[in-house]
Amino acid sequence: MEQLHGVTRRGFLSGTLGATLAAASLAGEKPEKKWEMKLSTSSIHYLHLPIEQACQRIAKLGYQGVDIWSGFAGCPHLDDVAKRLGPDGLKKMLADCGLELFSFSVYRGGYRRYAKLLGKAGGGVAVRGSTRAAKPAELVPRMKKFIDGLKPLVELAEEQKSYLAIENHGGALLN
Repeated sequence: MEQLHGVTRRGFLSGTLGATLAAASLAGEKPEKKWEMKLSTSSIHYLHLPIEQACQRIAKLGYQGVDIWSGFAGCPHLDDVAKRLGPDGLKKMLADCGLELFSFSVYRGGYRRYAKLLGKAGGGVAVRGSTRAAKPAELVPRMKKFIDGLKPLVELAEEQKSYLAIENHGGALLN
C-alpha cells in the first residue's frame, strides 16, 4: 500500500474521518446518516415477461430500483406501460413490487415520446445514446451539433422533473 510520510492512504483517510467526526461532535452536530447503496437493474433482462412479472423478479432478487426499457431489441415494457398502465398504474405496480423507478432507457422512441409519462410518474432519469461516430476531423462540429440538438430536450426534461443521461457507448459519437 502506498505511503506518505510513513502513513498509508487508508490510515490517513481513517484518521481524517475520525477527526471530522470528532469536530462535528464538539460542534454539537450529528454525523450524517451513513450512505446506503441502492441497486437497480433493467427490465430488458426480462423482455419476454410482462412488466409486472419482470418487476416482481427484479424485486425478489433484492434490487431497489428498475430501469424500464423502450423497444430496443424488441423490449415491450415502456410502450406497454405507456399504453396500458399510465403513470398512476406504473406507480402502483412499482409500489406493489417494492421498487423505485430509477430510469427509462429510451434508445428506441427517444426521450420526447416518453417525457410526460416519466414526469407524471414522478420524474427521473432518461437514458439515451448519442449518435453515430465521427471521424477525428469531424468530431468538434458534430459534437457541437449534437449538444445544440439537446437543448430543446433539456428544457423538456426540466418541465418533466427529469434528467437526461447520455450513454458513452463504443462506436458512437460520445465514446
